[in-house]
Amino acid sequence: AANVWTKGESTTVTVSLKNTGKQTLKKAQAVLKIPSGWKATTKTKPANLKPGKSLVYSYTVQIPAKAKDYHAYVYEIVYVICYNTHGLILTVKA
Repeated sequence: AANVWTKGESTTVTVSLKNTGKQTLKKAQAVLKIPSGWKATTKTKPANLKPGKSLVYSYTVQIPAKAKDYHAYVYEIVYVICYNTHGLILTVKA
């Protein structure tokens, strides 16, 4: 069943990261990209993610009472995965 998001309410969005590679992902994190005016918070901090290990980010997303009507074909809610490797921060849109 699809989630129904209502103006003025909050919902939980969960993003799971799993390192399927052979190297540790340093300071791995997932960041939500949400419509303007919405607010997303999480208590999960960036962490080093060893090969084969997983990390779960749970976000509380607050939809403003005066938000425009959400339409899945107009607004895109995605997450971005970031991690540090060899001193560079890599970002992958998922």
